[in-house]
Order: sequence, then C-alpha cells, then structure tokens
Amino acid sequence: MLCHRTTLDSPAKALRAVVTLAFAARGLSCPAGMADLFGSCYNCAAGSYSSGSSCTTCPSGKYASGPTTESLNAYLVSLPGLISLLNAYDPSHANLATAIPDLANSGMIWNNDPGSGLVTFGTESGIPCWDINSGSLITSTRTILGDAYTLFYKWKPRLEDSTNWRTLHRGTSDHWVIVNNGARDLGMYSNRNSGFQDSGYDITIEWQTLIVTGQASTSGSYAGTSTYYVNGAAVGTTARVGSGTETKFIGYDGQPPGYVTVAGVLNTKLSSDAIKGLHAALASGVVGSSSCTACAAGRYSYSGASACTDCTAGKYSAASGTTSCTSCAAGQWQLSSGQSQCESSSSPTPSPSMAPTMAQVTRVSQASVVTPLVRTELLVAEEIVLKGVSLAASSRRLLGGQDNSTQPTFTELVALVRQQQEEISTLQAALSDVLSRLRSDSV
Repeated sequence: MLCHRTTLDSPAKALRAVVTLAFAARGLSCPAGMADLFGSCYNCAAGSYSSGSSCTTCPSGKYASGPTTESLNAYLVSLPGLISLLNAYDPSHANLATAIPDLANSGMIWNNDPGSGLVTFGTESGIPCWDINSGSLITSTRTILGDAYTLFYKWKPRLEDSTNWRTLHRGTSDHWVIVNNGARDLGMYSNRNSGFQDSGYDITIEWQTLIVTGQASTSGSYAGTSTYYVNGAAVGTTARVGSGTETKFIGYDGQPPGYVTVAGVLNTKLSSDAIKGLHAALASGVVGSSSCTACAAGRYSYSGASACTDCTAGKYSAASGTTSCTSCAAGQWQLSSGQSQCESSSSPTPSPSMAPTMAQVTRVSQASVVTPLVRTELLVAEEIVLKGVSLAASSRRLLGGQDNSTQPTFTELVALVRQQQEEISTLQAALSDVLSRLRSDSV
C-alpha cells in the first residue's frame, strides 16, 4: 500500500494545501459517470450523472440507474488507441476460459496455451477473473505495440514467490510487464536487449490496478522509458519498452501471473491525470451514469430518480420524459398501471382480467356512489360488473371469490366508479340479480 503523509502545523499551511489540491485536481480526466474530488475520481450515485467533472442530479421525468459494470465496459472500449481488451466484468466474457473474443478486436481470440497448464474462469474474493495461476492465454492475431502505449490491468499477483517469473503481457518478443524470477521486483524483460529491467517497486499480493506507459526513443526501438503506476500512483521506471513487438501472450509457459480481471492495451500513452481516472474505474469495477434517460410513456419520475415509476390505474402519461401522470377524463377509464392512454366508454368491453377485484370493491364500499349498490359482506365474488360486460360473464366472475395483490388505490377506484355514473342503474340491476342468487345459494 502506498502512503503519503503531509504535516500541516498551521492553519495557513492547511489552507495552502487545500488550495494546492484543488488546483492539482483541475483537468483530471475522470471517466464520464465519475466526478473529480480533490484529485480523485468517484462514481456518481444513482439518480445523478456526469460528463467527467462533477455529478448533476437528473431532472424530473428522467432517471439514472447508477454505477454498473456495463458502464465500466463502455468506458474501457472507448479508450483511445485500444487494440486489445479482456474484461471479466463483461457478460460476454463470463465463464469463458478459452476461445475468448477480444473486446477491442473482433478478429482476435484468446485461447488456453496448449501444454502450459489450464486457465479457468471464476471469482477470487468475490471478483470475477481468469485464474492464471497456471497456464497462459495465447492469440494468433498479431497487432504491433506502438511507439507510445499504455498497458492496464486489474489483477492479484500469484502468491508463490520461490519459483519462476510472473508475466502479464508478453509479445512476440519481450515481456511487456513481468515480476522477477523468485522475487517481487516489478519491471519488464527485454529479450531484444539487456534482459530484466527493475522498476524499483516490489509488488504486494492483493487486488490492485497496474498501469504501464511506454515511450520509445525511436520508432520500433527497445530503448525508451516505461513508467509504472500501481493503484494510480507512479512507483518507478525502466529504460526499456516493448514497442515494435506484437501481441501474443497473457502469461507465459511456466510464468503464470495470478488472477486477472482486466487486461488491456492502448496504442497511445495516457497522461498521469487520465491514468488516475482509469485506475478509479478499474478499482471500483463499476462506473456511474454518463447521462440521464427519459422515462417511457406510461411512466414518470421525480428529480434524482434511479428508476421510473408506472402511472397507477386511472392515470396515464402519453409522452416520454413525463414528470407526473394525468387522471383519466370523465367517461374514460384505465385499470392497468404503466399505460400511455385511457380507454373511452365506446371502447371494446374490458377483458375479465381488467375488471376490479372483490377486494377492490370492499375497499370502496363506503364511497357514497357505491354504498347504495352493494352489501360487501354478502359478496364472495372476485370482480364487479363494468359497462359492456354481460350479466352471464359477470355472474361467473362474481362467484369466483379470488383476491388480487395488484389493486388500484381507494381514491383511484372511487374515481373510476364516478366516471361510470351513467351505468349505475344497469350495474345495480346486475348486482341485485347476482346477490339474490348468492342469498339463495347460502340458504
């Protein structure tokens, strides 16, 4: 773990330190969906979004679901110069230990390297990953590592130090990132010149992010500077790079790295600020929302919503992005939730599943419009007659006696009954007939 201590022995120094941090944070390249807070990137909470600077609350009529692995993958695949990406958080990679399609290159496939051991897919401490504690992955697709590049990983190094190296990417020549044989020295191995190059940093055996930038001195040269970042902080450099070699391995025969969740390659060199943002996204495993989504017709939301809510029965919203629902007009009705319109009195007869249940009738039995019509204690029925429903069908339903857990509220059902006032006489006659038969059956 990297620790940095600052001693502030006066209020003036404390103030200067805060101002320095604030200015240092300017221009920090946080991923969209994350916000810059004094030089670190944090995910925006559900109900808010960002374009990479600060979080903004979603307005009414829209929502943001919050940090997701899908947003993380969208961010990673959008990185500039991406030539290879494996991401165990991505659903298309889940449970694949061979024939793994590269997310950056549709023609690149990663397979278990025959004879070097078996790579498996699983979880380690709850984090999805490829278990490369033995074996390695290999691809037959060759893509040149450029003169300026970035390698990035989320990994947990192999525990065993006493035998062999730990290799992450190895090209057709050179181990782009490696840990020294039988030790914990982080660096790279230049097969083309001078062998192992020590960054001066010793790895720890824990989940961490590792980002390495490379800049060749001349095009395609092994000479240049590799800079190593662990958990977003620079930890060392080497004087060799992998530029000019081509993609081939993750791990190597007899040199398994450990657990790997993300392994990516960019043919561009990220800035130190962008590296902090990349580290934050990898470490979190999720990224927040980069925008708000309008609620669909039939739904609504208030400011800061993480999801939209269905309009209740008796109400509707005709357009997307609605901030509230509208009650059905007189002469219209809607018995289902989440609807974009109401039905008119001239509409086709409602199906039995759309009629109110007995429990709903019970709840409104005290309403002035309904009370004269029914005596709830005598009803064993499931549904009440609506306009256009035949007496025979209504009788069969009334004798069904079944409750329903999804019911309009008291106020909504009263409104529905009042909208049908012109049918009360017909409804009363139908109920009287059914109640009469119910009384006869109970004798």
